[in-house]
Amino acid sequence: MNNQVFIRALALSLVSVSTLGCAVHPVEYPITLEETAIISVSNLELWPEQHPAKTEHLYDVIKIDIVTPINIYRFYEERGLDIQVRCTVEGDPTMKKYIEFGVGPFFQGVDISNSLEIKKLGINGAKDSSGDGSYRYTIYAFFDLRVENDLQYAREKSAQYFDLRKEEFNRMGCYVLGVSMWPVFPRSTTVYITQETFSEMLRIYESERVSPNKRLQFDAATPRD
Repeated sequence: MNNQVFIRALALSLVSVSTLGCAVHPVEYPITLEETAIISVSNLELWPEQHPAKTEHLYDVIKIDIVTPINIYRFYEERGLDIQVRCTVEGDPTMKKYIEFGVGPFFQGVDISNSLEIKKLGINGAKDSSGDGSYRYTIYAFFDLRVENDLQYAREKSAQYFDLRKEEFNRMGCYVLGVSMWPVFPRSTTVYITQETFSEMLRIYESERVSPNKRLQFDAATPRD
């Protein structure tokens, strides 16, 4: 099993154990989808602290640019909470709940969920240079979402998952969550991408094999809760 996939799955399993029987996720602040794209991103960019001077690999991911009136880093720092991104899928025919970690949020290229990177670079999630009082971040989502509470995945390669490229669904969504001790996990609203938007992004991406630095952007025309 790929080491990075194992790390993602193990972390998800541990969180599932800690939150079992508790689903309290109060929405406390809004985030809005600005742009989305399918791109290739290096593992050195996604997880720099886990790949020092190692071989580079590219991951096909969904890049999601969001805007919010909240300084996300300060919001969770003041509450003593770790920052995570979660992504889910709605409308699949199996009626199971699929969930996966995303990566980020990134502010000016720095993952604000990574406390070591924050301290090293002195990033505090300052306002965007546009001066409009908004905070802009980027999160990355993966194409495959694991079955929630699948405690076998850390040990078995064949665990169930939902592949956005192959399955039917209505929309997938991502949100930012603060975690520590249950039962309260303050979180953002959810930004959504419909299957139609995802399929069109994927079609263009696969036909043109976009370079990591080229963006195929789609305007935010999807609802959020």
